[in-house]
Amino acid sequence: MQSGKSLQKASERKTAIEAMNDSTTEEQQAAKDKVDQAVVTANTDY
Repeated sequence: MQSGKSLQKASERKTAIEAMNDSTTEEQQAAKDKVDQAVVTANTDY
């Protein structure tokens, strides 16, 4: 069950990104998009 782990990691990264208040909205959005893509990939692999 590798995808569950990836999903959890992605979710943790998303939380960390949201906690970085000093980063710009663009940076946060780009990072979230990257995480979302990782989630999609993890789900596809499953």
